[in-house]
Amino acid sequence: MTRRNFDGQWFLDPGNEHFETRVGIEHAVGVFLEGEYSAIEDWFFTLGARHQHNDFRQPGNAMLYRAAAIWMPARHWSFKYLYNTGDVRPALIRVRGSANDPLIITNPGYTTGTVAEVGPDRPQLAISHDLQAMYAAGASRATLTLYRQDTRNYVVRATPFPTGAVWDSGIPIWNREINAGELRAYGLEFEAEHRARDDWLLYGNYSVALNRATETVLPTGGPRPVDLVADTTYFAPNRRVTGVPKYGWNLGADWTPLENQVLNLHYRGWYDLWGKISTDSASPFKHYGTQHFFDFTYSWQNAFGRSADLQVYVKNAFDNRTPTAQAAHVGEIAGLGREVGIVVTIRLAPSRAS
Repeated sequence: MTRRNFDGQWFLDPGNEHFETRVGIEHAVGVFLEGEYSAIEDWFFTLGARHQHNDFRQPGNAMLYRAAAIWMPARHWSFKYLYNTGDVRPALIRVRGSANDPLIITNPGYTTGTVAEVGPDRPQLAISHDLQAMYAAGASRATLTLYRQDTRNYVVRATPFPTGAVWDSGIPIWNREINAGELRAYGLEFEAEHRARDDWLLYGNYSVALNRATETVLPTGGPRPVDLVADTTYFAPNRRVTGVPKYGWNLGADWTPLENQVLNLHYRGWYDLWGKISTDSASPFKHYGTQHFFDFTYSWQNAFGRSADLQVYVKNAFDNRTPTAQAAHVGEIAGLGREVGIVVTIRLAPSRAS
């Protein structure tokens, strides 16, 4: 695959209009191979690999792997181990340039007027491990999943600042987006459902997720390192990722009083979230406690003959507007409040051939 890429910055200031671009041709080639094996009783195996070559945003070659092992020792039980890898190249707006080829930006908003901006030079690489136990018998189902995911070369947007290094003719080199080391996530998820009667389905899930950076002070190529806590909005002082709650849960029930009609009652909540709400160095971070939300949805299939469906819903029924932290940005946002809606879907019969 060949694709022409464009990246630009537009500044409009009194007495200064400046447009900087980066233009290039990206070539991408990939080969994928996967095999399956099931000759051992109660076992199933999968192994796959992908070799890819990219340039412009991700020079060089990469090998990505995936694997799975499934064991079904009894009628109602199954166990899985899943291994997966994947990468995400820096978005075009984040390419900026490398230390050897920075993007030159002129803007009176910078203290030096003209700077050489550098960005991430490596893709994000994700490596995940999942261990899962599943039970299914009659009207009941349950799943427990344990997982770990490592994200290497995590790309974040840093507050623009000089690294202390200089480019040609003494132009200072500034950081904008950076490869922020390694992010590690651990967690468990439990979900279950039970059909109590033909017209009642009960369900729920609970999750615990801990997302942290393995280090918070990283080199930049100059004498000044970047501090992920002070210079970005992504991390709290305890290295936790901001805007992501540690605990989350859902409980609900579907009631089917009549054919093609379902009333859903749903409760959801979360607890233990950190956010960066201010650039004030004295108290920039805030911890958030428990939040609760209730939703109701009524669905009627074939409500008007066989040509239309009707849905009436209420989200956040008790109007919880507690402010919470923005993900990846400084500040708080107010809760959306109660939302009430009606959705009518009309199906048009296909025309008959004459």
